[in-house]
Amino acid sequence: MVVTPKLKPTRSTQLTRSALWLRFLERLREGVPGPAMVARPKYVVAWRGGRGTLEHVQLLKWAWPEGAYSRAPMVTRIALNTHCFTPSKELLRRLGFEDCSRPGYTSALRLEWSVLGEELLAFADWLPLWMHGRVSACAPIPLPPVPSHVFGEGLRETAYAWTARAWDAHSGWKKQDPRLPWYAIPAEQLTAAASLHAIRKH
Repeated sequence: MVVTPKLKPTRSTQLTRSALWLRFLERLREGVPGPAMVARPKYVVAWRGGRGTLEHVQLLKWAWPEGAYSRAPMVTRIALNTHCFTPSKELLRRLGFEDCSRPGYTSALRLEWSVLGEELLAFADWLPLWMHGRVSACAPIPLPPVPSHVFGEGLRETAYAWTARAWDAHSGWKKQDPRLPWYAIPAEQLTAAASLHAIRKH
């Protein structure tokens, strides 16, 4: 039987979900390149990319101890360029898209990462580093701030990941097999992604 680990209260877990999510979005807004805006009702931060793209991160409630699910873990899914987002005319105008009603996005920045509530804020500082490494071959990608299972070939290629504690907590709550699929890199085996330029020199 898998037992959901009990989490010690932290400042993050003591916040309401709305307050926690808005704090994350505001911190992320400060770290992304270019002008950015937080769309509060949708829990989205959107910004103009360097090539005239519209990038966005949306927070999704994957599991939360609310209502009939009082025993659920606090799991948030960070969704980057993966879910349908219809920007308002005001947001487009403020980000400089007056002549474009449906700007594209950077496909290399598609990502879904599931984390516990107390782990969320640390990713606001790390995600801009991950994004920079994904679009710039000369930039390395450091390890995530929390031990994480990454699905696929590693940090430079993945589009799906879970923190180790979120995976265990969610599997225990759903009574699912906690073993990872064969194509996932366990947290203890994950390595930082070196600069591709540095790799080619060797």
